[in-house]
Amino acid sequence: MKTLLTFWRWLRSLGQRRAVKQDIDEELRLHLEMRTAENIAAGMAPEEAAREARRRFGNVQSIREKCREVRGASFGETTWQDVRFGLRMLLKNPGFAVVGVLTLALGIGVNTAIFSLVNAVMLRPPPFPQHGRLVFLSEKSQHMDDMSISYPNLLDWQEQNQVFAGVAGFRGEGFNLTGKERPERVEGYAVSASFFSVMRVAPLQGRVFSPDEDKPGASKVVVLSEGLWQRRFGSDASILNQPISLNGGSYTVIGIMPRAFQFPRTVELWTPLGLNYAQENWKQRGNHPGIYAIARMKPSITLEQATAEMQTIAARLAQQYPDSNTGNSVTIMSLRERMVRQARPALLLLLGSVLFVLLIACANLANLLLARSAARQKEFAIRAALGAGKFRIARQLLSESLVLSLLGGMFGLLLASWGIQLLNQIIPAEIREAIVINLDGKVLAFTLGVALLSGIAFGLAPALQAARPNLTESLKEGGLGTGEGRSRHRFRKALVVSEISAALVLLIGACLLIRSFGRVQAVSPGIDTENVSVMYFSLPQYRYREEHQQQTFFDELIRRTAALPGVNAASITTTPLGHWQTGYEVHGQPKPPPGRGHLCDIATVSPDYFKVMGIPLRRGRGFSDADNERGQKVVIIDEKFANKFWPDADPLGQQIQLGGDTNELLSIVGVVGHVKNYGVDAASREEIYLPVKQHSQAAMNLMIKTARSMPELAATLRGVVLAMDPDQPLTSLRTMESILGESTAPRRITMLLLSVFSGLAVALAVVGIYGVMAYSISQRTREIGVRMALGARAQDVLKLMLKQGGQLIVIGVLLGSAVALGLTRFMGRLLFEVEPTDPLTYLTMPLLLAAVALLACYIPARRAAKVDPMVALRYE
Repeated sequence: MKTLLTFWRWLRSLGQRRAVKQDIDEELRLHLEMRTAENIAAGMAPEEAAREARRRFGNVQSIREKCREVRGASFGETTWQDVRFGLRMLLKNPGFAVVGVLTLALGIGVNTAIFSLVNAVMLRPPPFPQHGRLVFLSEKSQHMDDMSISYPNLLDWQEQNQVFAGVAGFRGEGFNLTGKERPERVEGYAVSASFFSVMRVAPLQGRVFSPDEDKPGASKVVVLSEGLWQRRFGSDASILNQPISLNGGSYTVIGIMPRAFQFPRTVELWTPLGLNYAQENWKQRGNHPGIYAIARMKPSITLEQATAEMQTIAARLAQQYPDSNTGNSVTIMSLRERMVRQARPALLLLLGSVLFVLLIACANLANLLLARSAARQKEFAIRAALGAGKFRIARQLLSESLVLSLLGGMFGLLLASWGIQLLNQIIPAEIREAIVINLDGKVLAFTLGVALLSGIAFGLAPALQAARPNLTESLKEGGLGTGEGRSRHRFRKALVVSEISAALVLLIGACLLIRSFGRVQAVSPGIDTENVSVMYFSLPQYRYREEHQQQTFFDELIRRTAALPGVNAASITTTPLGHWQTGYEVHGQPKPPPGRGHLCDIATVSPDYFKVMGIPLRRGRGFSDADNERGQKVVIIDEKFANKFWPDADPLGQQIQLGGDTNELLSIVGVVGHVKNYGVDAASREEIYLPVKQHSQAAMNLMIKTARSMPELAATLRGVVLAMDPDQPLTSLRTMESILGESTAPRRITMLLLSVFSGLAVALAVVGIYGVMAYSISQRTREIGVRMALGARAQDVLKLMLKQGGQLIVIGVLLGSAVALGLTRFMGRLLFEVEPTDPLTYLTMPLLLAAVALLACYIPARRAAKVDPMVALRYE
C-alpha cells in the first residue's frame, strides 16, 4: 500500500513539478524566517540572527531534497534529470560513447539474432488449438526407436485405446497433377479421416474427409491447400466437387485448407489414407509403409497415462501377432517435443555462447566506466559536499549506464535484423520452410530485457564504487592524481580474468566442433558424388499400369540420357540414399526368434548404378540386362552384409529371403562397397541391391554422371522427357553433393556460428586486456619514472609489466579451462569421434589465447619501458 501511495505521488508530481518546488521553497523560507525571528527576540542582531538560523538549520539543499523525497516529488524529476545528464555526458565524450554503444550493439545484436532463432524453433507454439494435448506416435522395435507404423496396427490403436479423443495416421506422398496445364509434381499427404478433427483445423471452403471415404474402394476425394488452389486453379470457387487428375486417377475436390495449416511440413494436398489399404502389402503387419500418427489426449489424461495405455495395447498385439509384433512397442511424445528435440542441443549451445560474448562486452564496459569514475572523483566529492547522498550518486551513474545500454540495444536490433537475414540464408531450405525467423514482440521484449540487465550488470559495480562514503580519501586521491583505490584495481583485474575465462570456454567449444566437423569430412560416404545429379520420376498408373510399360519407359530414358553430350553414364534407383528397409532371412542360417529378426536397407537399381555412383565392386559381378524376369532371381550385397554373415567365407552363391516373400530365394552374385546412407556422421545398416528388371517400380530416381558440371543439363533433360511423354511432370534436378551435404548442414552451421562468436569473444577480451594494462601503466607513470631514476633498466620495467599481465592471463586460462571441462560435456551429442575432453584442444587453445593476450600486454608494457624519467617525474 505504501509503495502504491509513493508511486501515485510520483505520477502526480510529474504534472505538478513546478508547484511542488515552490511549496517546498516557501516552507523552508518560512521556517528560516521563524528561526531568525526567535533569535532576534532573544536579543541577537538581525544579520547574526539569520546566520545562526541557517547554521542551526543545516544544509538547505540537502533538506530540500529530503522534503521532495518525502512528498514523492523528486524521483520522477531527478530520474529525468539523470537521463538528460547521462546523454550530455555521452555527447561530451563521443569516443567513449561510440565504443560503448558499438560494443553493446554487438553483444545484444548477436543475442537477439540467436534468440529469434530459438524463439522460432523452440518457443513459438504450434499453430493448433490446445497443442499441448497433441502427441506424436510411432512404433519401436529392437532396430529402431522411431519406426513407421504398419496400417493394421494403426487401425487397432484407433479402435482399442481409451485415452485419445482421436488417432490419425499420415504418410507423405507425391502426386502427378495433370490436366489442361503443364503436368506438375506436387507434395501431398495421405491422412486418416480423423486427421483434421485431431488437429482441430477447419477448411477454408468445403469439407474434409468422412469415415466412409477413408476406406479401400471408396470414391477418390482430395482436399487442396490454399496455395495450390490459388496457384493452379486461380482461386476458382467452383473447383469444389469438380474432378482433377492425380497420378492418372480422377479425384473430386471437396475442400480447401487455409494456407496457415502446414503439418508436418509444407504440403499442397491431402487424400484419404485408407484408399491404400487395397494393396496386399499394406495388410501385412510386418510392413511399415512410412505411416506415422498424431493423437489428441482426452482432457483428463496425462502423457504418462497415455503411454501406459499404448504399451498395454502393443503388448496385447504382440501376443496376438507374435511373428510381426514380438518385441515391438510404442514411442509416444508430445508434438512440441517431437518438433524441437533434434535442434535443442545446438540452439542452447549457441544461446549460451552469445551470452558469453555479451558478458565479455559488459566486462569491458565495466572497466571503462571504472576508469571514468576514477577520473570523476572530484565531481562526486563536490556532489557529496553539496548534500547528494550515496544512493543519489549511485543512481546517477546507473542512469548513465542504462542510457548507454538502451542506445546499444537500439543499434543491436539493427544488427540483429541483418543477422536474421544471414540465418535465413545459411539454414537448409527444408528448415527454412518450416520456421519463420523474425523480430516479433517476444524477441523485442527479450532485447529490451537484455539491454536493461546489461546496463545494470556493467554499471552497478562502478556506481557502487563511486558512491563509497570515504569522501576525504577521494579528495586526497584526486589531489595526488592516482584516482583509484586498491579495491577498485582488484575489481578491474577480476573483470579481466573473467573475460579471458569466458573467451577460452568459447574457443575450446568452437575448436571441438571444428575438429569434429573435420572428422566428419574425412569419412568417406562410400560413393563418388562429383558431377552426379538426380531427378525423380513417378509414372502414372493409368498409362504405365503394367511392369513392362514401366521398364520400357525407364530403359528409353536411360538410353536417351546416356546419349546426351557430356553424360558419362545414366542409371535408375528407387532411392539415391537408402531410406527403405526390409526384414530378411539368410538361407542356411538359424531363423532368429520373433521380434529379433534382421533388418537392412534395400534399393532397386539398373546395371550401371554402381558405375554412376562410384561404388566399387569387391567380388563377383554386377547386374546385367540378363537379370530379368526370366532369369535367376539374384541380389548384390554390400561388404558390411558379407562381413556380418560370412567374415571368413565366400558369400557368392549364398541365398537370402526377403521379408514379405514366402518362398523366393535370391542368390548372391556380387559384393559391393558399403554406403553411409544416413549421412557420414550417422550409423548405417547393411544393404542389398535388387535388379530393376526383376523388381520393377513406377517411382524411380534417374542418376546421371557427367564429365563436368553442366548447368544446362536440366533444360536438356526436360526436353528429352517431354519428347517421350508430354504428360510426365518433372521435379528439379539436384546434385548428389547437395543431398549428401544436407546431413552435415546443422553441424556445419553450428560450427560456423560458434567459431564467429568465439572470434568475437577473443577480440573483445584482447581489447579489454589492452585497455586495463594501458590504463594501469598510465596511472603508474610517476612510479615508473622513479624506478628508472633510481637505476631500473628498460627491460626491468618491461618484465615487471609483463609479469603483472601474465599473472592475470594464467589465472584466467586456468579458470576458463576448468569451466570448459564442466560445460563441454553437454556437447557430447554434437561431437563426432572427438571427446569433450580432447587433450589437443585443451592444450592448444589456452596457449593460443595466452599468446594473443600476452601480445595485448606487451604493447603498453613496451611503451612504459620507453618512458623518460624526467618527463615521468613531472607527470601530473
